[in-house]
Amino acid sequence: RCLSDWSSDVCSSDLFEILIPGAFLWINLMLVLYISADESTRKTSSALVSSTGETLATTIAFGYLIGVALRLFRSDLPDRCSAQVLRWFSRGARLEHGINKPLPDGTRQEYQTWAVEAFPYPKWLGQVCRGSYPAGAIEFYEKLWLGSVSRKSDKEFFNFCKEVVGSLDKDAASEMYSAEALTRYVSGMFYALLFALITILMALIFIHTATLVFAILLAVYAVALGAIVANYRFLRIKEVKTVFSLAFCKRDSLEKLFSLNPVQPPSDRTSRDQGLCGAS
Repeated sequence: RCLSDWSSDVCSSDLFEILIPGAFLWINLMLVLYISADESTRKTSSALVSSTGETLATTIAFGYLIGVALRLFRSDLPDRCSAQVLRWFSRGARLEHGINKPLPDGTRQEYQTWAVEAFPYPKWLGQVCRGSYPAGAIEFYEKLWLGSVSRKSDKEFFNFCKEVVGSLDKDAASEMYSAEALTRYVSGMFYALLFALITILMALIFIHTATLVFAILLAVYAVALGAIVANYRFLRIKEVKTVFSLAFCKRDSLEKLFSLNPVQPPSDRTSRDQGLCGAS
């Protein structure tokens, strides 16, 4: 990706989403080790990082390494945790009484589709197209988007659409990968906070020094982690809407790529279709 025309945006976002979570976790690990060490070890550690430059270089090097490791963790876990928390505590995630129609198996759907479906939420996207988007959007969704996803390949098709649209439009690529970088950064911070909480909790249990400092950090990080969990699904929903809207703007190219007939000739596009993405 870094060899493409939009390399600077993507590579900068990679540094952002990798380095900050990794550096955060590295600093917390060092803090716990420093507080739990004896006096002679503290003096030795202080001597090793006596200058600001050495400290910064060490933090960047190890922070980036840890950030790469955090990047390997999938975004599905914070997404599932976020959906579960929203089902527990958010009224907006529940269907209103009387609206939850019986499902084919006889059970009733108690929650909104976006609160139960897995990324990239194809059924929810169809509901949005029918209720909020221009008329051409639902035709595009049913003919190309929905017809190309399945239970096992929906993520692959979603990523494929991002790559195709990004290759067609530099501005669209920048917008899509900005949304992706934000979700990946928050996902990285989710894991960094989670591991930091575990480390500090272990320190509170087994190390009986600086308990007030550890307790304050534990409370602050728990609140931060809770805020991420409560909002992460909305970030991913925003990412899906961004990619779909930009794919809709480039629907003619996508339809040709998939050997499909255009939903409508370009000259017959209604002004309502223009409302989703402007002139395409």
